[in-house]
Amino acid sequence: MLWPMKNKFFLLTFCLFTLSVFSQNRTYVKDDKLTPREHNVDMQHLLLDVSFEPKIGKVIGNVALTFTPLLSRVDSLYLDAPNIIIHHILMDEKEIKFSQNKKGITLFFTKSLSWENSYTVTIDYHCFPRKGIYFIGWNDEQNLSRKQIWTQGQGIDNRHWIPHYDEMNDKLITELIVHFDKDYKVLSNGNLIDKTEEGDLTKWHYKITSPHPSYLIMLGIGEYDILEKTAESGTPLNLYYYPDWESRVSSAYRLSKEMFDYLEREIDVPYPWESYAQIPVQDFMYGAMENTTATLFGDFYFVDSVSFNDINYVYVNAHELAHQWFGDCITSRTSSHHWLQESFATYYGYMVEKEFFGKNYFDNTRRKAKDKSLKEALKNDNPVACSFAGGVRKYPKGAMVLDMLKYVVGEDEYRKAIKHYLEKHAYENVDSE
Repeated sequence: MLWPMKNKFFLLTFCLFTLSVFSQNRTYVKDDKLTPREHNVDMQHLLLDVSFEPKIGKVIGNVALTFTPLLSRVDSLYLDAPNIIIHHILMDEKEIKFSQNKKGITLFFTKSLSWENSYTVTIDYHCFPRKGIYFIGWNDEQNLSRKQIWTQGQGIDNRHWIPHYDEMNDKLITELIVHFDKDYKVLSNGNLIDKTEEGDLTKWHYKITSPHPSYLIMLGIGEYDILEKTAESGTPLNLYYYPDWESRVSSAYRLSKEMFDYLEREIDVPYPWESYAQIPVQDFMYGAMENTTATLFGDFYFVDSVSFNDINYVYVNAHELAHQWFGDCITSRTSSHHWLQESFATYYGYMVEKEFFGKNYFDNTRRKAKDKSLKEALKNDNPVACSFAGGVRKYPKGAMVLDMLKYVVGEDEYRKAIKHYLEKHAYENVDSE
């Protein structure tokens, strides 16, 4: 039976995208993470000025947090800051009293803060984090390791080196000023708006232009060269690589520009940020991470032309790029709705493979995804939209649900719904019913 386009569009938006930051959440299993953590202020801006002593794994920082109250009166504020040593906290150049436990700090304001006003607190601190930021190779006595500093904030690990409200249900503008040895390059989110020599150091100043969740704040520091490209839309593409691995660049970053151009056409929503960079790092614990404007990935994917046939970065590259729309621009409120990020990124990764490797390749990937999903269903009946759905449901199964919806309602109707979804909720939190 053929459905009119209007009815098809209604079905897709009703079934898949009943999304609102105020919606009543429903699930068929008990899920303690279905409702996000409450917070009494709306964080709007984070400015971090930071330096490091990498041989001892020390972070020395000063963070300014700008926010507006969400309640008519706010007399205290809790921030995540496990094992961070606080020197002092200021507001309007006056010290604020605070208490501290193993997980964070509570600020006590001398006068209650009122909504519709904006406030800024600055926190001077240092720490020796074991999560969130990693110091690689600085104590290698044989000098065999690369010397790097890199971060991994997902799920809630950036709190270990930046005191702030560290949850995905609040989005803000972030700005990082980094002071580091002038022989190294520094990458962070957004635009590089200033680079200044300071004796033996260089000051790098990065700022992002639209709100994103704090778990996507990133740093990548090391010895790199950069291959600069430009997308058809004019977006700068900066591909970082080790100078001694220059011969691997063309194979490791194969199709990077082409997939960027393809996804902008396929999604039919312009890339939502000002630039895009990719940077390989040593000893990364996952495959890659879709930090806003700056994907960080394990250098085991930085393969030469021979190894490309055994393992390559193409799918992971596409998956993380798709996250710039699905996850970074629109972000699930809690991990219960994580499929809104991973299922979409997985599906568009598959679509990139279909575009460049052909339909037979895609059909084989789809068959494997369905087999995994059916096998997972033998273990339990957990839904896709719950925090303990598991990787198979959030990645390949959710992707196949999207593929099924596209088949049922039609490709044009599906793309129209996706465009509506992204444009309506740009730079916001979303969930699903």
